[in-house]
Amino acid sequence: MKIEDLDDIVDPFGDLKKFQVVDIQNENDGEIITATLKSGAGNYYPVINGIPRILQYELLVNLAPVTQAWLNKYISKDIRTTNRKNIQIDVAQSFESEWRRFNSFKDVYKEIYDSYFYLWRDKENYGNRVLDAGCGMGRWAKYACDKTRKLFCVDVSQSIDVAQMNLRKQSNIFFVQSDLTNLPFHNEMFDSIYSLGVLHHIPDTTKAFSELTNKLKRNGSLLTYMYYAFDNRPYWFKTIFQCTNVLRLIISRLPKRVSYVPVFLLVLGLYLPLIYTGKCVSAAGLPDIARNIPLYEGNKNNDFYVLYNNSVDRFTTPLEKRYTKKEIVKLYEEFGFEKIEVQDFVPYWTTTGRRK
Repeated sequence: MKIEDLDDIVDPFGDLKKFQVVDIQNENDGEIITATLKSGAGNYYPVINGIPRILQYELLVNLAPVTQAWLNKYISKDIRTTNRKNIQIDVAQSFESEWRRFNSFKDVYKEIYDSYFYLWRDKENYGNRVLDAGCGMGRWAKYACDKTRKLFCVDVSQSIDVAQMNLRKQSNIFFVQSDLTNLPFHNEMFDSIYSLGVLHHIPDTTKAFSELTNKLKRNGSLLTYMYYAFDNRPYWFKTIFQCTNVLRLIISRLPKRVSYVPVFLLVLGLYLPLIYTGKCVSAAGLPDIARNIPLYEGNKNNDFYVLYNNSVDRFTTPLEKRYTKKEIVKLYEEFGFEKIEVQDFVPYWTTTGRRK
């Protein structure tokens, strides 16, 4: 983090004035590596590995690599006694574990990126300032950073450290560990925002959507992908999903290392057979039948690594929600978006809209 980066962030729990840097412990060629930020409201946040950690205490103590000594020095004793865990922390820790394990870029990610960003395909660039809301290990930021002057990557978990390591050669990316329901940015700051595969894992999805809207400029574009409710699929397809969701509820409650074993077996015993069945049916000249074979349409080009990664994402996460096309469009409309477009092919329902 550089001193000039302070102009871009504010205290979401304070007075929205810019931070001061205090107690710089490690600096390298103008880059602040380890320090403390103080807001005008008197709140303190650590900078660790060059990343500001702008989090409420419960999230800070559970999700950031902050030391007890720092907490004792800068966080009041009254606040330190309110350390309790919640579902948001469980979800964040689940994804942190996932992205530390699946931290490699694959060639197929560019193809997947193109499918997610298809609705923005005509944009030569995404604007001067773009927000990646829930960046994970940086899969989409790797390609999106070429479309903007400055890309802001945010994640609530230490996945942000994995993204920073993966994208360390990109000079136009700024990393912040923060919660999407309390973003440390000025209102109407971003020309474009994208949040892919994230909002359906947040306890208060509506609040997060509202926060993204507030940070977006007028006429700015928002691109989202949330798990769809199979509203374009036959009844039996939805029944199969309900059965697999029971497995998710069981697997997600297992210890993380243990949970990867049944997921691995599911890929071998369920994913691969169904995908290869779909390929055979499609090759036989029956593509319409093949697309209704579960797991085929969205995974037909993925190798085992990506299938395993996607399955871990699906089965080990303790919270997920599903949305119909109508529900997503309604959400966009309620927050004042126009020119709403919904993608009619996988991944369903990727949606974009322009803020009025």
